[in-house]
Amino acid sequence: AILKSFNKATYLKSEQRYLSLIFFLFGIAIMSLAPRTPDLKANLNINNGTFGSLLGSASIGSIIMLLIGGQIVHRIGSKRSLQIGSTAVAIVYVGLVHTSSPVIFLILNILAGASISIYHIATSGHSLHRQDEVGAVIVPKLHGAWAVGAMSTSAIAFLISNSVSITTHITILMLVVWLLTQICINKLT
Repeated sequence: AILKSFNKATYLKSEQRYLSLIFFLFGIAIMSLAPRTPDLKANLNINNGTFGSLLGSASIGSIIMLLIGGQIVHRIGSKRSLQIGSTAVAIVYVGLVHTSSPVIFLILNILAGASISIYHIATSGHSLHRQDEVGAVIVPKLHGAWAVGAMSTSAIAFLISNSVSITTHITILMLVVWLLTQICINKLT
């Protein structure tokens, strides 16, 4: 077999497509719970103040991961960090919609914040590195793909929230998004 050499200065359409898909899927994944927050609150059977405090707990995990995430990504690489981050987001989000315990929700939400942050650090770090190698601006388009994904999740929820439970919606969505993300990560390598 002949190995094809990889030119770091070339930004192929296929790389652009898979990197954009990773950002798009990231937007769908992390924003998927936003339109379903009333369902989350109903699952927990708690008042607005308690629910708001629980939602805010994700910032704890996010801050911790933002402090150490760069070192983790540098040590294990973007690919492995993306795999871990996307897997963790999928698992934690499925857990969030299946629990009725505020204590378990608190723990999972802190983990959600950390998972989202490591995913973000890995994707942004990789994209900025590729942008430097290519010598062209690519990050704004990738953030545009994220925004389209984030908006798409609202449309999905709007269309199905009256007929599909939050547990079914998020479980299936996370499984599909996780699988597509793994495929994109492998295609990029």
